[in-house]
Amino acid sequence: MKILICEYFSGGGFAGEKPPAWGLTEGYAMLKALIEDFKALNLQVYTLLDGRIDSSGLPANRVVKVSSQQEFWRSLKGLLSEVEAALMVAPEQRGALSTLVGMAEEAGVSTLNCPSSLLRKFPGKAEFLEALKGRVKFPETVKAESGPNKLNLDYPLVVKPSRSAGCSGLSFVPSSELLEEALSFALEGGDPPVLVQKHVSGLPVSVSLIACKGKAYPLSLNLQLVKLNPPPIGGSYLGGLTPLPIENGRIAVEEALKAAEALGGEPSGFLGVDLVLAGGEAWVMDINLRLTTSYLGLRKVLPENLASLMLQAARGRLTADSLPKPFRAAFWLKSSSLPPATSSLEFYAPRGGEALLVGWDETVEGLALKVEALAGALNAEGLEALRDVLSRVGCGRCKS
Repeated sequence: MKILICEYFSGGGFAGEKPPAWGLTEGYAMLKALIEDFKALNLQVYTLLDGRIDSSGLPANRVVKVSSQQEFWRSLKGLLSEVEAALMVAPEQRGALSTLVGMAEEAGVSTLNCPSSLLRKFPGKAEFLEALKGRVKFPETVKAESGPNKLNLDYPLVVKPSRSAGCSGLSFVPSSELLEEALSFALEGGDPPVLVQKHVSGLPVSVSLIACKGKAYPLSLNLQLVKLNPPPIGGSYLGGLTPLPIENGRIAVEEALKAAEALGGEPSGFLGVDLVLAGGEAWVMDINLRLTTSYLGLRKVLPENLASLMLQAARGRLTADSLPKPFRAAFWLKSSSLPPATSSLEFYAPRGGEALLVGWDETVEGLALKVEALAGALNAEGLEALRDVLSRVGCGRCKS
Protein backbone atom coordinates (compact mmCIF):
# COMPACT_ATOMS: atom_id res chain seq x y z
CA MET A 1 0.00 0.00 0.00
CA LYS A 2 1.14 3.53 -0.76
CA ILE A 3 0.61 6.21 1.89
CA LEU A 4 1.22 9.94 1.81
CA ILE A 5 2.51 11.59 4.98
CA CYS A 6 2.20 15.35 4.78
CA GLU A 7 3.64 17.55 7.55
CA TYR A 8 2.71 21.19 6.99
CA PHE A 9 5.66 23.09 8.50
CA SER A 10 8.52 21.06 7.01
CA GLY A 11 6.61 19.81 3.98
CA GLY A 12 6.28 23.16 2.23
CA GLY A 13 3.32 24.90 3.85
CA PHE A 14 5.66 27.82 4.54
CA ALA A 15 7.70 27.51 1.35
CA GLY A 16 8.78 30.95 0.17
CA GLU A 17 8.47 32.50 3.62
CA LYS A 18 10.17 32.05 6.97
CA PRO A 19 8.59 29.20 8.93
CA PRO A 20 8.35 29.40 12.73
CA ALA A 21 11.55 27.86 14.11
CA TRP A 22 9.66 25.79 16.70
CA GLY A 23 7.19 24.52 14.10
CA LEU A 24 9.91 23.52 11.68
CA THR A 25 11.91 21.54 14.26
CA GLU A 26 8.95 19.70 15.79
CA GLY A 27 7.27 19.20 12.43
CA TYR A 28 10.36 17.70 10.80
CA ALA A 29 10.88 15.42 13.81
CA MET A 30 7.33 14.07 13.52
CA LEU A 31 7.65 13.68 9.75
CA LYS A 32 10.84 11.63 10.03
CA ALA A 33 9.45 9.49 12.87
CA LEU A 34 6.22 8.78 11.00
CA ILE A 35 8.05 7.81 7.82
CA GLU A 36 10.20 5.38 9.80
CA ASP A 37 7.18 3.84 11.53
CA PHE A 38 5.11 3.34 8.37
CA LYS A 39 8.13 2.05 6.45
CA ALA A 40 8.57 -0.56 9.20
CA LEU A 41 5.15 -1.93 8.16
CA ASN A 42 6.46 -2.44 4.60
CA LEU A 43 4.34 0.39 3.19
CA GLN A 44 5.52 2.64 0.39
CA VAL A 45 5.73 6.11 1.90
CA TYR A 46 5.47 9.33 -0.12
CA THR A 47 6.02 12.79 1.31
CA LEU A 48 6.60 16.47 0.52
CA LEU A 49 9.53 18.54 1.76
CA ASP A 50 10.39 22.23 1.81
CA GLY A 51 13.18 22.68 -0.74
CA ARG A 52 15.39 24.38 1.83
CA ILE A 53 15.63 21.18 3.92
CA ASP A 54 18.05 18.34 3.18
CA SER A 55 16.09 15.21 2.27
CA SER A 56 18.94 12.74 2.87
CA GLY A 57 17.71 11.90 6.39
CA LEU A 58 14.21 10.91 5.28
CA PRO A 59 13.79 7.20 4.42
CA ALA A 60 10.65 7.75 2.30
CA ASN A 61 10.21 5.91 -0.99
CA ARG A 62 9.51 9.23 -2.68
CA VAL A 63 10.26 12.78 -1.53
CA VAL A 64 8.84 15.65 -3.58
CA LYS A 65 10.64 18.92 -2.82
CA VAL A 66 8.76 22.18 -3.26
CA SER A 67 9.97 25.77 -3.43
CA SER A 68 6.70 27.69 -3.24
CA GLN A 69 3.32 27.33 -1.57
CA GLN A 70 1.65 27.07 -4.98
CA GLU A 71 3.96 24.16 -5.78
CA PHE A 72 3.15 22.62 -2.38
CA TRP A 73 -0.60 22.51 -3.06
CA ARG A 74 -0.13 21.40 -6.67
CA SER A 75 2.27 18.59 -5.69
CA LEU A 76 0.00 17.52 -2.84
CA LYS A 77 -2.92 17.10 -5.23
CA GLY A 78 -0.74 15.06 -7.58
CA LEU A 79 0.51 12.73 -4.86
CA LEU A 80 -3.00 12.15 -3.54
CA SER A 81 -3.88 10.70 -6.95
CA GLU A 82 -1.15 8.08 -6.51
CA VAL A 83 -1.75 6.77 -2.98
CA GLU A 84 -4.39 4.75 -1.14
CA ALA A 85 -4.03 6.40 2.29
CA ALA A 86 -2.87 9.68 3.81
CA LEU A 87 -1.93 11.14 7.19
CA MET A 88 -1.96 14.91 7.55
CA VAL A 89 -0.02 16.68 10.32
CA ALA A 90 -0.82 20.39 10.42
CA PRO A 91 -1.99 23.19 12.71
CA GLU A 92 -5.54 24.51 12.87
CA GLN A 93 -4.11 27.94 12.01
CA ARG A 94 -4.83 29.13 8.45
CA GLY A 95 -7.39 26.31 8.26
CA ALA A 96 -4.46 24.12 7.16
CA LEU A 97 -5.51 20.85 8.80
CA SER A 98 -9.13 20.83 7.62
CA THR A 99 -8.06 21.85 4.10
CA LEU A 100 -5.47 19.06 3.84
CA VAL A 101 -7.83 16.38 5.14
CA GLY A 102 -10.61 17.67 2.90
CA MET A 103 -8.37 17.35 -0.15
CA ALA A 104 -7.57 13.74 0.73
CA GLU A 105 -11.25 12.94 1.16
CA GLU A 106 -12.12 14.55 -2.18
CA ALA A 107 -9.42 12.45 -3.83
CA GLY A 108 -11.05 9.29 -2.48
CA VAL A 109 -8.08 8.52 -0.24
CA SER A 110 -8.49 6.80 3.13
CA THR A 111 -7.34 9.27 5.79
CA LEU A 112 -5.85 8.47 9.19
CA ASN A 113 -7.14 11.78 10.56
CA CYS A 114 -10.38 12.97 12.07
CA PRO A 115 -12.88 13.68 9.27
CA SER A 116 -12.82 17.16 7.79
CA SER A 117 -16.45 17.70 8.87
CA LEU A 118 -15.37 17.45 12.53
CA LEU A 119 -12.36 19.70 11.90
CA ARG A 120 -14.60 22.35 10.34
CA LYS A 121 -17.05 22.07 13.24
CA PHE A 122 -14.22 22.70 15.71
CA PRO A 123 -11.72 24.96 13.92
CA GLY A 124 -10.22 26.31 17.16
CA LYS A 125 -10.21 26.59 20.93
CA ALA A 126 -13.28 28.85 21.06
CA GLU A 127 -15.52 26.17 19.51
CA PHE A 128 -14.03 23.44 21.70
CA LEU A 129 -14.70 25.33 24.91
CA GLU A 130 -18.28 26.04 23.88
CA ALA A 131 -18.88 22.29 23.41
CA LEU A 132 -17.24 21.49 26.76
CA LYS A 133 -19.52 23.69 28.86
CA GLY A 134 -21.06 21.63 31.63
CA ARG A 135 -19.09 18.54 30.62
CA VAL A 136 -15.58 19.13 31.99
CA LYS A 137 -13.71 21.67 34.10
CA PHE A 138 -12.01 24.48 32.20
CA PRO A 139 -10.87 27.96 33.26
CA GLU A 140 -13.28 30.87 33.09
CA THR A 141 -12.84 32.18 29.54
CA VAL A 142 -14.11 35.15 27.55
CA LYS A 143 -13.62 36.24 23.96
CA ALA A 144 -11.83 39.58 23.72
CA GLU A 145 -14.24 40.98 21.14
CA SER A 146 -15.32 44.06 23.08
CA GLY A 147 -11.86 45.42 23.91
CA PRO A 148 -9.63 45.11 26.98
CA ASN A 149 -11.72 47.41 29.15
CA LYS A 150 -14.82 45.19 28.96
CA LEU A 151 -13.24 42.03 30.39
CA ASN A 152 -14.49 41.00 33.80
CA LEU A 153 -11.84 38.53 34.97
CA ASP A 154 -9.44 38.63 37.91
CA TYR A 155 -5.71 38.65 37.26
CA PRO A 156 -3.43 36.86 36.52
CA LEU A 157 -4.69 35.88 33.07
CA VAL A 158 -3.58 33.88 30.06
CA VAL A 159 -4.25 35.27 26.57
CA LYS A 160 -4.15 33.13 23.41
CA PRO A 161 -5.53 33.00 19.87
CA SER A 162 -8.30 30.53 19.18
CA ARG A 163 -6.36 28.92 16.34
CA SER A 164 -2.61 28.44 16.57
CA ALA A 165 0.03 25.77 17.05
CA GLY A 166 2.50 25.21 19.83
CA CYS A 167 2.53 28.25 22.09
CA SER A 168 2.30 30.77 19.27
CA GLY A 169 0.49 33.90 20.45
CA LEU A 170 0.20 32.63 24.03
CA SER A 171 1.21 34.94 26.89
CA PHE A 172 0.89 35.37 30.65
CA VAL A 173 -0.71 38.61 31.85
CA PRO A 174 -0.06 39.40 35.54
CA SER A 175 -1.77 42.82 35.49
CA SER A 176 -3.98 45.08 33.38
CA GLU A 177 -1.01 47.11 32.13
CA LEU A 178 0.00 44.27 29.79
CA LEU A 179 -3.44 43.20 28.58
CA GLU A 180 -3.64 45.32 25.44
CA GLU A 181 -0.17 44.21 24.36
CA ALA A 182 -1.13 40.58 25.02
CA LEU A 183 -4.22 40.89 22.81
CA SER A 184 -2.10 42.22 19.93
CA PHE A 185 0.52 39.55 20.54
CA ALA A 186 -2.16 36.85 20.27
CA LEU A 187 -3.34 38.11 16.88
CA GLU A 188 0.25 38.15 15.61
CA GLY A 189 0.66 34.48 16.56
CA GLY A 190 -2.63 32.99 15.40
CA ASP A 191 -6.16 33.45 14.13
CA PRO A 192 -9.03 35.23 15.94
CA PRO A 193 -10.97 35.31 18.15
CA VAL A 194 -8.59 36.01 21.01
CA LEU A 195 -9.39 34.13 24.22
CA VAL A 196 -8.71 35.48 27.71
CA GLN A 197 -8.63 32.92 30.53
CA LYS A 198 -8.08 32.94 34.26
CA HIS A 199 -4.65 31.50 34.92
CA VAL A 200 -4.60 28.06 36.58
CA SER A 201 -1.33 27.44 38.42
CA GLY A 202 -0.44 23.77 38.35
CA LEU A 203 1.25 20.98 36.40
CA PRO A 204 0.74 21.12 32.59
CA VAL A 205 0.01 17.67 31.16
CA SER A 206 -1.53 16.12 28.09
CA VAL A 207 -3.37 12.88 27.43
CA SER A 208 -2.70 11.06 24.17
CA LEU A 209 -5.79 9.32 22.82
CA ILE A 210 -6.52 7.21 19.78
CA ALA A 211 -10.06 7.07 18.44
CA CYS A 212 -11.85 4.43 16.40
CA LYS A 213 -15.47 4.59 15.22
CA GLY A 214 -16.02 7.67 17.37
CA LYS A 215 -14.73 6.13 20.61
CA ALA A 216 -11.49 7.39 22.15
CA TYR A 217 -9.04 5.21 24.08
CA PRO A 218 -6.20 6.51 26.31
CA LEU A 219 -2.61 5.71 25.39
CA SER A 220 -0.61 7.77 27.88
CA LEU A 221 -0.48 10.68 30.30
CA ASN A 222 2.36 13.04 29.36
CA LEU A 223 4.16 15.88 31.08
CA GLN A 224 4.24 19.14 29.12
CA LEU A 225 7.13 21.49 29.73
CA VAL A 226 5.66 24.91 29.03
CA LYS A 227 7.16 28.25 29.98
CA LEU A 228 4.70 31.13 30.37
CA ASN A 229 6.02 34.67 29.94
CA PRO A 230 4.37 38.07 29.48
CA PRO A 231 4.41 39.64 26.01
CA PRO A 232 6.40 40.23 23.91
CA ILE A 233 8.30 37.04 24.86
CA GLY A 234 5.17 34.95 25.34
CA GLY A 235 4.89 31.24 26.01
CA SER A 236 7.19 28.52 24.75
CA TYR A 237 6.92 24.74 24.48
CA LEU A 238 10.16 23.17 25.71
CA GLY A 239 9.47 19.44 25.59
CA GLY A 240 7.88 16.67 27.58
CA LEU A 241 8.01 13.31 29.34
CA THR A 242 5.93 10.15 28.90
CA PRO A 243 4.43 8.35 30.70
CA LEU A 244 4.01 10.64 33.70
CA PRO A 245 3.86 8.34 36.78
CA ILE A 246 1.78 10.35 39.26
CA GLU A 247 -0.99 9.20 41.59
CA ASN A 248 -3.68 11.62 40.40
CA GLY A 249 -3.01 11.01 36.71
CA ARG A 250 -6.26 9.05 36.47
CA ILE A 251 -8.19 12.31 36.98
CA ALA A 252 -6.59 13.84 33.90
CA VAL A 253 -7.33 10.77 31.79
CA GLU A 254 -10.99 10.76 32.85
CA GLU A 255 -11.41 14.44 32.00
CA ALA A 256 -9.69 13.94 28.64
CA LEU A 257 -12.08 11.13 27.74
CA LYS A 258 -15.06 13.31 28.72
CA ALA A 259 -13.71 16.08 26.52
CA ALA A 260 -13.35 13.75 23.53
CA GLU A 261 -16.88 12.42 24.07
CA ALA A 262 -18.26 15.97 24.18
CA LEU A 263 -17.13 16.53 20.58
CA GLY A 264 -19.72 14.13 19.22
CA GLY A 265 -19.29 13.16 15.60
CA GLU A 266 -16.78 10.53 14.63
CA PRO A 267 -13.29 11.39 15.94
CA SER A 268 -10.67 9.10 14.48
CA GLY A 269 -6.94 8.58 14.82
CA PHE A 270 -4.74 10.45 17.27
CA LEU A 271 -6.09 13.15 19.58
CA GLY A 272 -4.33 15.17 22.27
CA VAL A 273 -6.01 16.84 25.22
CA ASP A 274 -4.07 19.54 27.10
CA LEU A 275 -4.82 19.94 30.81
CA VAL A 276 -3.46 21.47 34.01
CA LEU A 277 -3.48 19.45 37.24
CA ALA A 278 -4.09 21.74 40.21
CA GLY A 279 -5.53 21.18 43.67
CA GLY A 280 -6.51 17.59 42.98
CA GLU A 281 -8.48 18.59 39.87
CA ALA A 282 -7.85 18.44 36.13
CA TRP A 283 -8.63 21.54 34.06
CA VAL A 284 -9.03 21.11 30.30
CA MET A 285 -7.18 23.74 28.27
CA ASP A 286 -7.43 22.55 24.68
CA ILE A 287 -8.12 19.59 22.40
CA ASN A 288 -5.97 18.80 19.38
CA LEU A 289 -7.77 16.76 16.72
CA ARG A 290 -4.43 15.66 15.28
CA LEU A 291 -1.09 14.11 16.03
CA THR A 292 0.96 16.07 18.59
CA THR A 293 4.64 16.25 19.49
CA SER A 294 4.10 13.69 22.27
CA TYR A 295 4.18 11.08 19.51
CA LEU A 296 7.98 11.34 19.49
CA GLY A 297 8.23 10.01 23.04
CA LEU A 298 5.21 7.72 22.91
CA ARG A 299 6.62 5.70 19.99
CA LYS A 300 9.63 4.85 22.18
CA VAL A 301 7.71 3.65 25.24
CA LEU A 302 5.03 1.41 23.70
CA PRO A 303 5.84 -2.15 22.58
CA GLU A 304 3.75 -1.82 19.39
CA ASN A 305 4.33 0.31 16.32
CA LEU A 306 1.98 3.29 16.58
CA ALA A 307 1.59 3.37 12.81
CA SER A 308 -0.05 -0.05 13.08
CA LEU A 309 -2.49 1.31 15.67
CA MET A 310 -3.40 4.21 13.36
CA LEU A 311 -4.12 1.81 10.50
CA GLN A 312 -6.24 -0.38 12.78
CA ALA A 313 -8.21 2.68 13.90
CA ALA A 314 -8.77 3.84 10.31
CA ARG A 315 -10.06 0.38 9.39
CA GLY A 316 -12.39 0.27 12.40
CA ARG A 317 -10.55 -2.67 14.00
CA LEU A 318 -9.10 -1.04 17.12
CA THR A 319 -10.43 -2.17 20.51
CA ALA A 320 -9.49 -1.49 24.13
CA ASP A 321 -8.00 -5.00 24.37
CA SER A 322 -5.57 -4.31 21.54
CA LEU A 323 -3.99 -1.24 23.16
CA PRO A 324 -0.41 -1.66 24.44
CA LYS A 325 0.84 -0.36 27.80
CA PRO A 326 4.01 1.74 28.24
CA PHE A 327 7.03 -0.23 29.41
CA ARG A 328 9.66 2.53 29.21
CA ALA A 329 9.98 6.24 29.95
CA ALA A 330 10.98 8.86 27.37
CA PHE A 331 11.68 12.58 27.27
CA TRP A 332 11.99 15.10 24.45
CA LEU A 333 13.70 18.45 24.87
CA LYS A 334 15.06 21.20 22.69
CA SER A 335 18.82 21.39 22.30
CA SER A 336 21.38 23.81 20.88
CA SER A 337 24.02 21.14 20.26
CA LEU A 338 23.99 17.62 18.88
CA PRO A 339 25.46 14.80 20.98
CA PRO A 340 26.14 11.51 19.17
CA ALA A 341 23.03 9.39 18.60
CA THR A 342 22.97 6.14 20.61
CA SER A 343 20.68 3.12 20.92
CA SER A 344 18.49 5.13 23.32
CA LEU A 345 18.94 8.68 22.04
CA GLU A 346 17.84 10.35 18.81
CA PHE A 347 17.96 13.93 17.62
CA TYR A 348 16.20 15.85 14.87
CA ALA A 349 17.68 18.98 13.27
CA PRO A 350 16.09 19.94 9.93
CA ARG A 351 18.40 22.87 9.11
CA GLY A 352 21.08 22.87 11.78
CA GLY A 353 20.85 25.13 14.81
CA GLU A 354 18.08 24.21 17.23
CA ALA A 355 17.40 20.49 17.49
CA LEU A 356 15.00 18.23 19.33
CA LEU A 357 16.45 15.39 21.41
CA VAL A 358 14.51 12.26 22.33
CA GLY A 359 15.86 9.89 24.97
CA TRP A 360 14.40 6.80 26.60
CA ASP A 361 15.14 4.22 29.29
CA GLU A 362 13.50 1.26 31.04
CA THR A 363 13.05 3.20 34.29
CA VAL A 364 12.47 6.76 35.40
CA GLU A 365 15.69 6.49 37.43
CA GLY A 366 17.66 5.56 34.32
CA LEU A 367 16.00 8.37 32.39
CA ALA A 368 16.99 10.87 35.07
CA LEU A 369 20.63 9.76 34.77
CA LYS A 370 20.47 10.14 30.99
CA VAL A 371 19.09 13.67 31.36
CA GLU A 372 22.00 14.64 33.62
CA ALA A 373 24.53 13.17 31.20
CA LEU A 374 23.10 15.38 28.47
CA ALA A 375 22.68 18.48 30.62
CA GLY A 376 25.19 20.54 28.67
CA ALA A 377 23.30 20.07 25.41
CA LEU A 378 19.73 20.64 26.63
CA ASN A 379 17.68 23.81 26.74
CA ALA A 380 18.34 25.31 30.21
CA GLU A 381 14.71 26.14 31.02
CA GLY A 382 13.46 22.76 29.82
CA LEU A 383 16.21 20.95 31.72
CA GLU A 384 15.34 22.73 34.97
CA ALA A 385 11.63 21.96 34.60
CA LEU A 386 12.27 18.31 33.75
CA ARG A 387 14.66 17.89 36.67
CA ASP A 388 12.02 19.27 39.01
CA VAL A 389 9.36 16.82 37.85
CA LEU A 390 11.72 13.83 37.86
CA SER A 391 12.70 14.60 41.45
CA ARG A 392 9.03 14.79 42.48
CA VAL A 393 7.77 11.63 40.77
CA GLY A 394 10.61 9.54 42.17
CA CYS A 395 12.25 6.56 40.55
CA GLY A 396 11.24 3.06 39.60
CA ARG A 397 9.85 1.11 36.66
CA CYS A 398 7.33 3.03 34.60
CA LYS A 399 3.64 2.63 35.28
CA SER A 400 0.85 3.24 32.81
